[in-house]
Amino acid sequence: MFDGAIGVGPNGEPVKIFFEWVAKKKTAKRKSKYHKKGDVYLESCNMDVPYYTNNLRKIGKATRAYYKKVGAEKVRVVLQIDSAGGHGMAVGHGNYDKLAAMMLEEFNIELVQQPGNTPMYNLLDLAIWAAIQLEVDKMDNGARHREAELVVVCKQAFKNLPPVNILRAFEMHKDVAQEAIETEGWCPQEGKGRGGAKRVHTDASYAELRKKLKIDE
Repeated sequence: MFDGAIGVGPNGEPVKIFFEWVAKKKTAKRKSKYHKKGDVYLESCNMDVPYYTNNLRKIGKATRAYYKKVGAEKVRVVLQIDSAGGHGMAVGHGNYDKLAAMMLEEFNIELVQQPGNTPMYNLLDLAIWAAIQLEVDKMDNGARHREAELVVVCKQAFKNLPPVNILRAFEMHKDVAQEAIETEGWCPQEGKGRGGAKRVHTDASYAELRKKLKIDE
């Protein structure tokens, strides 16, 4: 499992903020094919409240560092987070209120909670994870059979992810929101077929933005 954060910066630019393997340190109790006894290595784990909180802080620091870099240090950022119950972030849960207060105070970031049971509202679920999978398939170097090797490949795939894919995800998200308005929240098509995936390639305004930001197709 991976945790990620992408966004659009103050000048309309797509930004890769955070991408990490959800894992914890483990010490090898005996010698094996992959580890010596006593070796410390990472192993996948569940993302509970403490882990989620720690990652949010990492995202907060990375976000503020980026905004400082581009001369927008005082700009308040809006960050949407998912509402997975396993993270302790289910809608109405008190953990969310505590984290929202912490992010606002420490990083000037406003948290917005994704509605429950709505994966189509999650930008990562909507387009980014699939795009990363495509990048992994392009590399296809065979280093995917062990978890640690797969993590290295996935991190490289995130780095390789074309910035235009992030813009595409936000356009698809707009289609989801529009359909939800029209259907009073049902959104049965999850925004599909409304052109969001194509607008970043066909609209004149996006052509101008891509030229300004030097974003290739």
